[in-house]
Amino acid sequence: MSRSLRFRLSFMMFLQYFAPGAILPILSHYVQHYLHFTPFQAGVILAAPAVAAFLAPSIVVRLADRRIASERFLAACHAFAAISMLCLAHQTSFAPFLAVFLLYSLAFVPTMALSNTVAFHHARDPRRDFGAVRLWGTVGWATAGGLFGYAWLRWGGAGPAETRMPHALAVSAAVSCLMAVHAMTLPAKKTAPPNNDASAPPEALWRRPGVFPVLCLAFIGSYLNEYYAYGISPFLIQQGFPPETIMPAISLGQIAEIGAMALLGGLLARFGVKRLLAAGMALQAARFLLFAWSENKAILLLGISLHGLFYTFFTTTAYIVMDQRCASHEKTGAQQLINIAVFGFGRLLGSLSAGATAELHFDPLAQVVHYGGFWLVPAAIGCCTTLAVLVLFRSPPATQQAAGAQE
Repeated sequence: MSRSLRFRLSFMMFLQYFAPGAILPILSHYVQHYLHFTPFQAGVILAAPAVAAFLAPSIVVRLADRRIASERFLAACHAFAAISMLCLAHQTSFAPFLAVFLLYSLAFVPTMALSNTVAFHHARDPRRDFGAVRLWGTVGWATAGGLFGYAWLRWGGAGPAETRMPHALAVSAAVSCLMAVHAMTLPAKKTAPPNNDASAPPEALWRRPGVFPVLCLAFIGSYLNEYYAYGISPFLIQQGFPPETIMPAISLGQIAEIGAMALLGGLLARFGVKRLLAAGMALQAARFLLFAWSENKAILLLGISLHGLFYTFFTTTAYIVMDQRCASHEKTGAQQLINIAVFGFGRLLGSLSAGATAELHFDPLAQVVHYGGFWLVPAAIGCCTTLAVLVLFRSPPATQQAAGAQE
């Protein structure tokens, strides 16, 4: 990969994750404290991306790379996402807000996999090149959270921070618009099936040998991550962290992820897919155990840092393995399938399970959640998954990878 192309793909990833990083971390607070929606209404809104993850991929896999190059489809999705986000900034009632946010999610959610597809298309060696490109997505997310979610909300002007929250929607829309323009400048690489049958059903990919286990692992990783997303902010506040330090504390995970992404190619070459997947899930289980058994703030911050290592070693590696097990004209369909596992089933079922677990450990007298028991549930699942990867997972042989690339 040339240095120029690497820079352009890295900038693509930066914009791809900056756009949601400006709004998603504060969306729940925005709809409850600025728009005054009920907690239940906020939960319904936050479920919209999971609904979009089920609906959008069936359309995307029939168009991207088969009729439209992924780069151009990525641009179209971001353009529609920018328009939807601008409309969303003017909605103050629940039903219109939910409808527009669902439209936004239908446009934006597919871009998470499409950006991966574009990077894989242009990477000569995905195991070596993808991590160095993808780390700039984490930089984009952390930059958005730091510049807007922390600095602007605290020091961006007079008056309460809630009055500046609508600015996040405008920032996200502007970045999506810039991303649409940038995607149009990327070299298009349209791939078609060898038999030119554009109507071949991409859903059949999950039945290919080796694909279904990767989807299961991606689902479990996302499922467990929803426990972290659901519980980490109230948990840290309950442990004595001031509210204004929550976002900087959580960003430690992104800092660790940037370093791990930079090393991913070398680690894959040295240790292989299976060991890296097992290490990622073991680190996931370890951080939940740290949360469950320790009240020391330094230990808790260490557990937060492990989030970046888990995401890199487990989730990102799963994306790479999925790319290896599919032919070039199937890459978009493969990435959308894993998108369904992560953002569809994983996010939806993980959120419901985390909420049920929190309610099970809720003390109505003290009005607190006993997080010791709460964190032990995902920790146990993580330990079992680590053993399953070590015993059952099989890495594809080099000959199979080469055959898939030739196909």
